[in-house]
Amino acid sequence: MKIKLENISKEYNSVKALDNINLEINSPAMIGFVGPNGVGKSTLMKMLVGQLLPTSGSITVDGIPLHKNEKHLKEKLGYLPQHFGLYEELKVEEFLD
Repeated sequence: MKIKLENISKEYNSVKALDNINLEINSPAMIGFVGPNGVGKSTLMKMLVGQLLPTSGSITVDGIPLHKNEKHLKEKLGYLPQHFGLYEELKVEEFLD
């Protein structure tokens, strides 16, 4: 699997969280983003898993635009955010699904 980000930018109310990011990830790979608060790590990860759309630029998975290939990506990509919602009413299997 190859994930490619080309010229990715993300703005929140005219404040740039990310500006012109280019990145290529070839599997198998394990990556991490490290940096101080507010530099866009969570924003970038949310875009990689399809939770946020970039303001500009493109994200492709195996050459297919991310929004057309989310199921394929979710089958192959693991993502553990720093903070996540825990739904106590769900069984472990339901939560992971």
